[in-house]
Amino acid sequence: MTLYRDNLNLVADGFNYRISSARVVAGSGFGRRDRDDRRGNGIAHFQYSDYQGGSRRVDGENRKLESLRFNDELSSVIVCSGVWELCEHSDF
Repeated sequence: MTLYRDNLNLVADGFNYRISSARVVAGSGFGRRDRDDRRGNGIAHFQYSDYQGGSRRVDGENRKLESLRFNDELSSVIVCSGVWELCEHSDF
């Protein structure tokens, strides 16, 4: 799944609890900034839909989200900068 939007609820697209790796595929890593503590570069992952629950920030390639204790536990994301690819399996 490739993300171009700023916000995405993975439940609506049927990808909640199925993402195991993430990487930036385009963009400099610098771009728009969100309001609140989720601002900055990269992508913010959230455990539950509507940007609720535990969260983690990824600023670059992450082959195994289990290293963040977030494997198959994502339901929403905020893309702060770049274009991102989210994959169902580890190592893309």
